[in-house]
Amino acid sequence: MSNNKCLGFIETFGLAACVAAADAAVKSANVKLLGYEYAKGGGMCTVKVEGNVGACRAAIAAGKKAAEAVNGSLSGTKSTLLKARPADGMRELLVDNRETVGGEIALAEGYRPKGDTKKPVLVKNWKPKTEPKAEVVTEEAPEPPVVEEPKKKSRHQKNLKRKRSKRKLL
Repeated sequence: MSNNKCLGFIETFGLAACVAAADAAVKSANVKLLGYEYAKGGGMCTVKVEGNVGACRAAIAAGKKAAEAVNGSLSGTKSTLLKARPADGMRELLVDNRETVGGEIALAEGYRPKGDTKKPVLVKNWKPKTEPKAEVVTEEAPEPPVVEEPKKKSRHQKNLKRKRSKRKLL
């Protein structure tokens, strides 16, 4: 991450407040929405944004105000954090992890590196696997049998038949 980037976090109570905070943050300043993360309990959700320091400060303020405007028993914000020029490795630790939902980086589904590691594999521009479509077997109706009409016997064939039948009688 370059030195002029800043990370901003808005921790809210509930998903509705999280969505409202993310929407207000992105619309109010020139920041990039990195995603959101569910807490491991308590119904809390964290919005993650990135931009320059002034833009993140304005986005966090707008997101906090929008989250507190959401009606509900536990709606609102618990805390906010503006981390200007974070140390190397902070983004990987706080943003590019398995719990962050959304953003440009998605986890590869079902793929793990060889070995016993549980570390997720990050893949840019990942597209979900498409399930193979079942082949539809269409049976064609059998062709109807061709019925040929009996040919009319010529006079010559009739005469030959009569002659043969006479010979058998004799």
